[in-house]
Amino acid sequence: MIHTESKWNRIRSNLLARPDLAERYARQRRAFARMRAMVEDLDAARAKAGVSKAELARRTGVDAASLRRLFTSDASNPTLLRFLEVADALGIEVRLAPAREARADVVLVGGSTRESTRRRG
Repeated sequence: MIHTESKWNRIRSNLLARPDLAERYARQRRAFARMRAMVEDLDAARAKAGVSKAELARRTGVDAASLRRLFTSDASNPTLLRFLEVADALGIEVRLAPAREARADVVLVGGSTRESTRRRG
């Protein structure tokens, strides 16, 4: 069986040949990777605090299944509002901080320990 390039791959290759679209695509991929890293940091803070996902769902008023998907699905892409609601329920402050490059990092600062986590995408 001969493997041929899929139609989607051909379309994507053609689109990414345009520098403006290639840059936009790269920006979106970086943004998604940063959001995923932030969600992982938030889940780690939840676990460190000893808060179950069910308890966090109760605190936020978010459906428990939706909250589990937020933390476990690689495809989850929460709204900023949802992310901030969950962070607030864990006593975590979210701040923007200048990055060394032209992008901004997001720093999660948790409770009284004032721990910071930086992720670069």
